[in-house]
Amino acid sequence: MANKDRIQEEIEHLVSMLNKHIHDYYLLDGSSISDDEYDQIFLKLINLEDKYPDYIQPNSPSQRIGPKIESGFMTVNHKTLMLGLENAFNEDDFIAFFERASKQIDINIEEIFEEGIVAEPKLDGAAVNLTYINGNFQLGATRGDGEVGEDITHNIRTISNLPLKLKGQKVPEELEVRGEVIFPIEKFNLYNKFAKTRGLKVFANPRNAASGTLRQIDPLITASRPVEIICHGVGFISDNVFNYYDELNTYIKTLGLPVSPLNAKLHSLNDCMEFYKSIAQNRASLPYEIDGVVFKINNLSYQQDLGNLARSPRWAVAFKLKSEEKISQIENVEFQVGRTGTITPVARIKPINLSGAMIKNITLHNMDEIERKDLHINDFVLIRRAGDVIPEIIGVIADDRPKNVRDIIMPKKCPSCSSPIERSEGETAYRCTAVNRCMSQSIEYLKYFVSRDAFDIEGIGEKLIKQLVELKIIKKWPDLFSIQIDDLAQLERMGNKSSQNVLKSIEAAKKINFDRFIYALGIPGIGKVTARSLSKNFKNLDSLISASLDTLIQIDDIGETIASEITEYFSSSDNQEQIALGLKNGITINYLFSESGNELNGRIMVITGSFTKYDRRELSEMIELRGAKVSNSISSKTTDLICGKSPGSKFYKAQSMGINIVYEDELSMLIN
Repeated sequence: MANKDRIQEEIEHLVSMLNKHIHDYYLLDGSSISDDEYDQIFLKLINLEDKYPDYIQPNSPSQRIGPKIESGFMTVNHKTLMLGLENAFNEDDFIAFFERASKQIDINIEEIFEEGIVAEPKLDGAAVNLTYINGNFQLGATRGDGEVGEDITHNIRTISNLPLKLKGQKVPEELEVRGEVIFPIEKFNLYNKFAKTRGLKVFANPRNAASGTLRQIDPLITASRPVEIICHGVGFISDNVFNYYDELNTYIKTLGLPVSPLNAKLHSLNDCMEFYKSIAQNRASLPYEIDGVVFKINNLSYQQDLGNLARSPRWAVAFKLKSEEKISQIENVEFQVGRTGTITPVARIKPINLSGAMIKNITLHNMDEIERKDLHINDFVLIRRAGDVIPEIIGVIADDRPKNVRDIIMPKKCPSCSSPIERSEGETAYRCTAVNRCMSQSIEYLKYFVSRDAFDIEGIGEKLIKQLVELKIIKKWPDLFSIQIDDLAQLERMGNKSSQNVLKSIEAAKKINFDRFIYALGIPGIGKVTARSLSKNFKNLDSLISASLDTLIQIDDIGETIASEITEYFSSSDNQEQIALGLKNGITINYLFSESGNELNGRIMVITGSFTKYDRRELSEMIELRGAKVSNSISSKTTDLICGKSPGSKFYKAQSMGINIVYEDELSMLIN
């Protein structure tokens, strides 16, 4: 027994030693031993673990690589929303962001800056969410749609600079950390050279390489690519005792998690501008790619009070770096037909590599934009990727205009169905007049209809939709819900199993929440937020269909233009027939808001602080389901303040105004 105890101690000692060297190498940029010495210690550990498998430690460097996953990626829910960032492209955008924030929480900009703004490079990689339970790495997930991501734990474990066990005596019971997986530039270039000699995939840029690396079924492939991770925030931490983001950032670093050494705490607008300029000047010398600087309001109470927009927090902004620009030539212009019949001119240019992506096509938006920029076929143009994502033409190189330039002319007939193209008075867009007879419109609409935010029908992509429409299996969207296996069998690459899977997805999609059903109809001007607002204000589909223009205008965020679009859509006999056929083919609508009752109807509530039993998004939705409106700021119309632990300035403002305050232990009387 004594000998076995010594073996166990030796294994634990080797694991501790190796993990320390990994920590020193990646986080402290140095190590007290050479690579050869490290390899010898690692080999000694492997030999002992082979002989004594019962003593293998879960945080051993040897345990980073597990088996392949068998059935694709599972989905996981993030404990708190994993949002993107609002962008600022110039100093005016940047200042406007902080002006909005200060106005919303009724605090001077100077006070916000006095408590600090944390600045950090905006890493250009793949966003991930890491969960630790009692200090042990438990789960790694992609961002996904911000609420639901994919489980990539088997791949995250292989990343060398990620600790599988947190350091320190007192670690949080549960910790959800946000990070970015990056492919360091030097290692990326070396890997591409190696891949080319072996006939493996060569990546266009480090960002694509990082993202592709995380989506491997086999973790051995991920382990063969030297990606790293840098953490930049906390989604959730149990027993949170921190008041400031920089304190939280320092704390996660003490736990052994890698954070950027370039992070800085700033106290004035001038400091922020100087930091941004410094990062921009040194961008080319950084070991990894960045596309901007993220500025975060340091006070966590302010962060809570500011809350989130649909896709981004109100307390953080990404000040984007200037995009790379290159010259190319417009070789031709084609015209594409959108789901609402809009005709969009698209330039085909001589292919160029811009910021790691091969650019061949660029949307020209509309004919007014073409005229404004004075664009012609065969023109030489200056191109950039807006926000390092969407390619755009900045302008023409007029001094180098060829003699053979040709005007870009809008066709008179639809390139898809040959129906007349018209431009209504006062509108920018030209449209195909064949509303329900144009194949391109049908294909584009069905792509929208089956998308994640609409009916979310898995397994039905653009190629399948195109075949279904071309073979006239689907003429209108309700036909999607009456497809038979014989219909699918006649399509390319659709065997029995694939057909069965598609039918299962269609069947599962027939049950849909009211807001997503409204969104899926594709009514002009109706996005996700407006669709959700409509689902709250109408108890069922019939009441929405029969709503008058005056009734619709009374709803928040719906003006006369959108109200007119809604009434026009539902007054169409063709649209009414399609909805009726869709319901006949098995669609059932879940009326979430009407089923929850209206016991809080008429009350306007504001939420502040953190909660033990609820995350703020969940709490907000539960309150709205019961008829109340959730507001982000205290006003004379506020009826209640829902107050959690460590409340912000809203608490004192509500007290001074005599507003009813509801604490967490009283919530059960409201929402249960």
